[in-house]
Amino acid sequence: MRRARALLILLGAAGCAYYNGLYNARGLVDRAESAFRDGRDSVALAAWREAAAKADTVVTRYPRSKWTDDALLVAGVASAFAGNCAHGLERLAQWQRHPNADQRRRERVRVARGACLVRGGNPESALDSLAPVTRGGDETLSQIAAAWAARAALATGRGD
Repeated sequence: MRRARALLILLGAAGCAYYNGLYNARGLVDRAESAFRDGRDSVALAAWREAAAKADTVVTRYPRSKWTDDALLVAGVASAFAGNCAHGLERLAQWQRHPNADQRRRERVRVARGACLVRGGNPESALDSLAPVTRGGDETLSQIAAAWAARAALATGRGD
């Protein structure tokens, strides 16, 4: 009886730790987006990095959880916006294998990929990826997409 109770407590604690890690990563994403909107790029970058690290920890420790796809998405997008594009794109490729890929999430991935395309010196492809999201319904995501599209346009010599 004691072993069963101890096992139950241990499993419950592991579930709480998992959800807490993902919850904290999502909070950092919100902080990064807010800082980005306010023009505080260094604060946004630090929050993106921390969100990516927390989400990666969740993916590593709990690879078979029902929340793994959410952690992969957060890790991928946050890594991409933090400038760690190789890792971010790898996590996003893993995320796309999961079935819960709704339109809003796909747009987040599209913007993250666009940011990596700009960083990687492929601004034309970045513009193709980012343009549809700049006119999207999510205001914050549209602003982030527009900022990366502007960087891509400047890189191509088109300041318009």
